[in-house]
Order: sequence, then structure tokens, then C-alpha cells
Amino acid sequence: MNDVKLSILPPWSIYINKLLALFDGDPQIAFNVDWNGTNPSVVIATNNPDKAAALTRLLPTEKVFGNVTMSITIDCPTISNLAFPTTKELFETAFSKNPAFAYAVSTEGYMYVPFTYIVFAHSVVQFFADNLNDPHGVKTTLYQDIAAEVFEDMGFNNGVAYCTALEGEVNTNETKLNASVSGGWDVDIMMGKMPQKIATAFGKLADMVGANYTPIAYLGSQTVNGINHAVLAEQTVLTGKDTKNIVLIIFNEKPGDMNDPTVVNIERIIESTDGFGGTAIDVKSDIPDEAIDVFNAALEVHIGARFEPKALLATHVTGRGVEYAFLTEMTPITIDAEKTVYIIVVDSLTKSVSCTDILSDPKLGYAFNW
Repeated sequence: MNDVKLSILPPWSIYINKLLALFDGDPQIAFNVDWNGTNPSVVIATNNPDKAAALTRLLPTEKVFGNVTMSITIDCPTISNLAFPTTKELFETAFSKNPAFAYAVSTEGYMYVPFTYIVFAHSVVQFFADNLNDPHGVKTTLYQDIAAEVFEDMGFNNGVAYCTALEGEVNTNETKLNASVSGGWDVDIMMGKMPQKIATAFGKLADMVGANYTPIAYLGSQTVNGINHAVLAEQTVLTGKDTKNIVLIIFNEKPGDMNDPTVVNIERIIESTDGFGGTAIDVKSDIPDEAIDVFNAALEVHIGARFEPKALLATHVTGRGVEYAFLTEMTPITIDAEKTVYIIVVDSLTKSVSCTDILSDPKLGYAFNW
């Protein structure tokens, strides 16, 4: 008879899997996990200052498992000082754009004490948890049960109950996401080329005074009041220093209009800065090996999506290493997944990650003005 060798996950790994199950579908959040048994850690990165503040309120800074202490860090360029006057607003902010969340309701409970119901999506969740009732060790549960365990300090005794929406009940975050898909962006990244009409319109940018533009990539199109086209470009501001920036240019093609598409918006995404600790714009579609290695090491823990770096856009040298900014195509591993365009910044030392969906929210350029 063959010996059977059993191995079980340490408790902090199961806790991390709960966090991933609850938050990894959030397009505004990225995880950086160190599973080390001596000093495990979780870094939750976001570019949303209010969401960072909410998560800081909800999650502990450390979690103790016997003689092992795991650190939990919320990483954001700026964490707001939003007060969150109600528990409802706190959870709504923490779970904004997260498809796991449906809505929150505040009401008067026993003896007129405020009570808040946090309602999660009508969905079954699975994650690895050494479940002996499953041949693969997978636990099948609901978001409400995971939330009750993760937010154990915000439970029934604190006026909070976690629930699940009825089947077919409106999920406010899904409604917002679907609203952006109806008229949403059809991502089709093309490096160094674009549709002929847009190429012609882009060429006319040479007539603009004060800056030159070099195309980096055509990102995709959107049907809104005609057709919008998104192009990422390098902008050279013609001053004494010829400052370079990365910009998002939106062209609009009017229905039935025989004229060339027109520029409706130019949004600065990454701004170069001088001196030590500055940001250097240096676009490379052929990404150097050392940068690719950093990207792969940082993103390999994100199991819910595929991340394809299309170009290295900029670097930022710090006292502890280099931060790289990548143009990235993200595809969730789901049925009928919609591609998204991200700028992903990776720290070469800590492997921490910051992400911005530039087509959904291009006005987050502050995250990249290091």
C-alpha cells in the first residue's frame, strides 16, 4: 500500500484566499501577496483615495495566526481623510465598482439603534480552503459568509449584517459597469498603427502650436454620439526643455459626416519630471528583459485575469529601486470577458502594483506624477 502524504494550507493562506475572493474582481484593486511562512504579507493597491481610506477603516493592519503575524497594507499614492459618517457609506466606498457587492441599506434596529445591511451579489464563490468535503479542497460559499469572516470586527454586535441579494435583484455595481459597456469601449490595442481615418486625423495634430505628438498605440473605439476612438500618444511640449508626457487623445467620428474625425479631448496620463526621483518618459514597445521580469513577478499572483504588457512607457528612480509604468491589456478570466486598458506601475523592489483603467477614468494622472 502506497503512503499517502497530506499537506494543508497554513491559516493565513486561507485568509488571503478569502480576501482575493472578495476583492480580486474589483477593477480598482490589485494584490501583491508574500506567502512566506515567517512573515506573510498582503498589499492591496488602489489609485482611489476614498476607497483606500475605506479599506483602511475596514481591514486590520495585521492578522495573528498563532506565532505568525501577517501584515495587511493599503497602498495608495494618497489616502483621503473622508470621514464616512455612516457604515453604509463606508461599505459603498470600499466596494465601489466591485461586482461582488450589490447595495447597502441603513435602517433603525432594536431600540432605534442604526443597523446596516450589506447586501452582496447573488452568486456562488469558490476558493481553496482545504475543504475535506471537496476532492480539490475547494470551499463553495457566498460572499456574505466571507465578508462576515473578513470583517469580523464589523459584525451583528456592531449593527452590521451581511446578506445576499435575491436572484434577479439589481446589483448597483453591475448596473454601473453595464452602463459603461453600453457605449463602453471595444478594446483593440494596435501598437504603432491605427485605422486610416484616425491616422489622417492624427497627422493634423502637427498643425497645433506648442506641442508635437507621436502615436504609441490605438486603444479602441466607443459608440457614443458617433464613434469615439482612443489613441495613446507621446506629447512633446515645445519649451526650452521640450518636456515629454504621455497623453490620451479622443477622436470623434460623427455619423454620416464625410469630414475627418476631430479631437474632442487630450488628457495627460503620465507627466515627466526632472532631476533625481523624477519620471522619465521613454517609450519602448520592445520591453527590456529586466522590466518584463519585474512585471511578471508582480502580476503572477493575480489569478483572476490575464495581463499583457504592450509597452514600457516611463520609469521612476527612487532611493530603493526603479518603478516601471506599463501600457497593459487586461482580460478577466470569465465568459464573454471584456478587455480593458490599464496603466500598471510596478515597484522593482517590493513588487507592489498600482493600476488605472485609463479609458474608464482617464483623470487619474496624478497617480503617475511621482
